[in-house]
Amino acid sequence: METLFIDFANPRMIEKIVALKPTKGYCILLDITGSTRLKDKPEKDWMIELYNTFALMRTFFLFLRPLKCIGDELMFYISETETKRVFGSPLGLFTSVCSITNEWEKWFKSVKASIVYCENAYAISFVKGASDIYGKEIDLAARLIAEAKARQIVMGESFYHVLEPAYARYGSALQVPEFSKVIGPVTKRLKGFRAKQNFYTIQF
Repeated sequence: METLFIDFANPRMIEKIVALKPTKGYCILLDITGSTRLKDKPEKDWMIELYNTFALMRTFFLFLRPLKCIGDELMFYISETETKRVFGSPLGLFTSVCSITNEWEKWFKSVKASIVYCENAYAISFVKGASDIYGKEIDLAARLIAEAKARQIVMGESFYHVLEPAYARYGSALQVPEFSKVIGPVTKRLKGFRAKQNFYTIQF
């Protein structure tokens, strides 16, 4: 994903912005729950648990680098083309996120997630040399992760609308039992959004 550095010292910057096309794809946020309280433990214990949990996330996103690491939260942005190459379809992406949120044992912390399909996300950065992505749909993913509980995925309506036909085409109740657990839509007003937002959830 090529990133445009926003630099208005460049006389062609407006021209470049006007010509910029959105990078359609999927924004996924994975957040370790209870991580602040976890740090009351001895350093070696909480560091091991965080390490193991981050390693678990990377296991299911093996060929992808996080776009951002914000404290105990990872953000991935996966273009439509990359999703097809790595996961086959949005359904494969969905099952990978389900696997992450469904895993739990003594040395893993629980994880919550949000997923949004983005049609108007732009690969731009305000820091030279950095990769980033901006758009209202990226902000929506951040709002939805705040709605999620431990071991829960919150999906934007846009993602559900691409997931449902992918399930109808490629999936079955036997192959993807998680799909039958999806609940929604839930309608709620979220900060920064004029219209109420519809979203779907799945709890493990």
